[in-house]
Amino acid sequence: MLILLAVAIFCTPAPPVIPHPRPAPQVTDYADLALGWSGGRLTVESVTRGRFERPTALPRYRGRFVATARKKRRPLETLDETRFDFPLLADTESEDATPEARKLAKMVRAGVTAKTTVRVGLPDGADEIAIADSVTGRSVTVSLARSPAPPRGAPRAP
Repeated sequence: MLILLAVAIFCTPAPPVIPHPRPAPQVTDYADLALGWSGGRLTVESVTRGRFERPTALPRYRGRFVATARKKRRPLETLDETRFDFPLLADTESEDATPEARKLAKMVRAGVTAKTTVRVGLPDGADEIAIADSVTGRSVTVSLARSPAPPRGAPRAP
């Protein structure tokens, strides 16, 4: 039993990185979103603004959820979407899975309570982040007005 647990922990693959024909945009400002999922609902637990010392390209992933930096409810065209998923929530059944296996997987996902942190690049002028669930169509919008980025060169908290 212990060997099975060790195999499951150490052999779980990292989220796949999506190949793109164009390079990921470079950003200086970002927001780390602490998100929760429980009972089929997405919640925003905290938003922490940050700044890289130099422009940095954020990795791209696949996922059911999409976070988009916006200004006045319009997507900013200078930055791509940030896709992500919650642990244990992604559809992982192969095409040859039986209907019973799919039903069981759906029941397991229905009871998932999970947390994740997502880093979203912020272009100049971004004042909110919209997070959309591509499966249910629901969305949540987070204002950035209440969490200003620290000034350049500001000391970091320990």
